[in-house]
Amino acid sequence: MTLQFRLTIALVAVITTVVTVAGIFAVTSAERELVDGVDDFLVDRAKSIEDLQSNAEAKSFVQRDERRSVLSEFLAEPDAITQIVDPKGQIIFAFPISLPLEDAEIKIAMQKDENPSGVTRIRKSTVGDVDYRILSKPLPRGGLLQIGRDLSEVNDAISGMVRAFLLLGLIGIAIAILSAWALASQLAKPIKRLSKTAEHVARTQELTAFIDSK
Repeated sequence: MTLQFRLTIALVAVITTVVTVAGIFAVTSAERELVDGVDDFLVDRAKSIEDLQSNAEAKSFVQRDERRSVLSEFLAEPDAITQIVDPKGQIIFAFPISLPLEDAEIKIAMQKDENPSGVTRIRKSTVGDVDYRILSKPLPRGGLLQIGRDLSEVNDAISGMVRAFLLLGLIGIAIAILSAWALASQLAKPIKRLSKTAEHVARTQELTAFIDSK
């Protein structure tokens, strides 16, 4: 293996590592930003429903007719799943589909307190083959409000970024190989000349041999 080839491999390895780390960081940062945007949407939607409940002067979500009246405004635009869990841990309203309940969420729903002690939880879950971000917020006097948002758009965006980075990475690596080969060739020239001079001295014993370092 020639010196030029070894230098090329080393340079390509460094460039590939930098490109890979940069790509992973960019995709991870973008995914975090997109998920944070979804979480902000969930928080805003939960607040909107609570405000709508207050405006309707509904003291609780006990009566089904009252719940449907309060939530009817959101049924025309199902950009998220809305689910209500009663103080017994039973799902009493879900549109357009129901969300999976975890044991911790059922326990929170069963806490009957004017000031719920449970904190708002946001988690990721899969319903069927679709990923969702689900917000669960305890209600006064027991019960739980849940809002779910489909992550398909986020996943598609991330997949697109990954494909783009892979393509750009391959192009970058190809350019890096050519550039590294040319650079390694220039870096190796003085060493090759020195090596030839050393071989000449060893062969002829001429210690005054001229060394061309250019």
